Amino acid sequence: MRHYDTEHCKIAATLYAAWNDLLIDAKEPTDDAILHEVLNNWHEEKKRIPKDRWLSVLQWIREKGLIPTGFGKKTKVKPTQDNT
Repeated sequence: MRHYDTEHCKIAATLYAAWNDLLIDAKEPTDDAILHEVLNNWHEEKKRIPKDRWLSVLQWIREKGLIPTGFGKKTKVKPTQDNT
């Protein structure tokens, strides 16, 4: 991934993790479900990235065959000031 900018890499990693979390929870990983997971259950900062950029990188993940399998533990969400 060294040929891609930092934001692309962060988006790809986030999408992969959110998709993997859905698989771990035995939920259907549709594009809408993956984006919902990212935009509503991750850091608020994720909302600043346009939806079309998320979808573009999601398509890139598929094209590269970087499909998660539901392996490992779910991503841990760090508590925010409101959750402490």
